[in-house]
Amino acid sequence: SPFADVAIDHPYYDSIVNLNQKNILRGEIRDGKLYFNPDSSMARKDFTDIILKMLCIIPRPEAYQPPNLFNDMTFNANGLDYYYPVVKEAVLQGFITGYVGELDPETGLTPFKPDTEISRAEAVKIVLEALEKQQIITLKDLEINEDEVWYAPYIRLGQDLRPVLIEDSNLNETFIITPEEAQNPTKPITRA
Repeated sequence: SPFADVAIDHPYYDSIVNLNQKNILRGEIRDGKLYFNPDSSMARKDFTDIILKMLCIIPRPEAYQPPNLFNDMTFNANGLDYYYPVVKEAVLQGFITGYVGELDPETGLTPFKPDTEISRAEAVKIVLEALEKQQIITLKDLEINEDEVWYAPYIRLGQDLRPVLIEDSNLNETFIITPEEAQNPTKPITRA
């Protein structure tokens, strides 16, 4: 294992190592060793980074430039955080939005909350938006009921993608979230 904290008997060992070898997953170096922190919650900025890497999307030059799209992420040419262009590219791609219910009336911007842990519901919605952008699925018939919590239609759809696949698939598994995971959609996802 490239990670000191991911043993070969870890349930996601093969996936973690595979995605690390493809430079999709990051670790952190502590005391001269590389750690993955599989049981830690995943931050929104890291999930966004992974989605772009999984889809082989490199941030365009405009993603490295102002204007700011969120009130909690500011462009700094001298010390650009790795996630600024990643998050901006994901917005330009249409995969993510900020917390639209928290609009700052002074700036007209919403927060992105890059260090906040991402929930299962948020992750499922982002993956669905990315799959639609890649023309793998269509969300045009997604039924949104005003009486439901915002994530309910995404959680339902995330359990079975077959009805929205653009082409028939021979895949045995066509889901993003299991029925068991769907029971707790606000639970943060872990790095594993």
